[in-house]
Amino acid sequence: MLCFIFCSIVFLYFLRNLYLPEPVALYGQYAQPGPWYWEKRGIFLLLLKLRKWRAERDQQKASGGGAGYGVRSKSNVAEMECAQKLPSTPKAVDAVYFNGSNENGAYIVTALSRRPKNVAQIVLFLNIPEVGLFQLPEHPDSTVYECDPDAHDAGGLKLKCTTPMKEWKIEYDGKLRKGPRDEWKDDDEGLVDAKLEFTWTAYTDFYDFDVDQAPETISDAIAKQQWSREFFKTLKDSHQTHYEQFGEWKGTVQIDGKEAMNLTFKGMRDHSYGKRREWGDFHRYGIHMIHLQDGTSINLGKICLPETLSDLSIGYIMTPDGQKKSITSTDMSLPKLGEDGVPPKSYEVTFAVGEEKYNMQVDVKLAPIFYMGFNWEAKIYEQMISVNVNGQKGYGIAEFLYRWYLGCPRQAKESFD
Repeated sequence: MLCFIFCSIVFLYFLRNLYLPEPVALYGQYAQPGPWYWEKRGIFLLLLKLRKWRAERDQQKASGGGAGYGVRSKSNVAEMECAQKLPSTPKAVDAVYFNGSNENGAYIVTALSRRPKNVAQIVLFLNIPEVGLFQLPEHPDSTVYECDPDAHDAGGLKLKCTTPMKEWKIEYDGKLRKGPRDEWKDDDEGLVDAKLEFTWTAYTDFYDFDVDQAPETISDAIAKQQWSREFFKTLKDSHQTHYEQFGEWKGTVQIDGKEAMNLTFKGMRDHSYGKRREWGDFHRYGIHMIHLQDGTSINLGKICLPETLSDLSIGYIMTPDGQKKSITSTDMSLPKLGEDGVPPKSYEVTFAVGEEKYNMQVDVKLAPIFYMGFNWEAKIYEQMISVNVNGQKGYGIAEFLYRWYLGCPRQAKESFD
């Protein structure tokens, strides 16, 4: 009798799920848990842990695009840190990014993304209290041409690793525009000579999203999507290796020939590489990269890639004593944080690392923008923020991306298609 009842319940549950429709995506973009959500989550969680266990047992290194989901992309850090040989795919990428901030209200952000055909997308913002906010002359556009094909060197910006996972040199020698300027114009207004020379030194371990990200958050995001052979093929083809690390900047800034200023920042840097980066694939993302006064470093974010991972939670905590902890859940919601196209200036989110709970209050100080892609497929707010996390003050960057559909007024010289 009990066996009959159990089998009947299982049969009815299966029948119910078989005929329940998939829920409509929120705002047409954010997939919601469907009738088979828990089964799909459990299956993928098991597969993810098995893949990671096999890779660790066999000391497996990915090849032929097999990195991610528990498997590292390279066998050693020197291979990870160098400028990567771009794959032959038309939208390959090798990108590095740095940000820094301090309690005095100074912020710096710079990035260089190597693309095919000697094209690069570069970013540089520098805010110095009582001096001003400076940005690259091309901004809000980010594309430059005729770049070094073998190094992170473009448009006067040089980012070079001198000791893998320990030290980088950051240099810029050229013009900056005193801003902000949110519209592209081909003129010399506000341009000054600028020279930046910094050494960035790591003070945390690196966090490799290929192997370190919490299985719970990955499984949750994938279980929300509708599964098919094409879905998993797209997921594999679009994968990028991405790792991050926090460190300290020390160096000098010279503006308009005046006496050089000594500056110190703390902040995060990352490195991404893969066969394909298409800015038009994103609907939105929001990522916080912050450091607290007690020495804690935090990354917390949400990503919406409608075709693959439309509601992915990411993040981790690096503790002052060297522990690396993945964030397992968060109430951060992109639809509740500026779905109208403008991120909020003040807000609050919570997140957890297992049983440890965190509350983060965010206040935006400045929010310069730039665009990515030949046709400005993405608009990005590079928000300079202060935070309070469980009573600890901190500083950093909250980068919010929006899909942009109105095009670019600047004529592109190349195309990846």
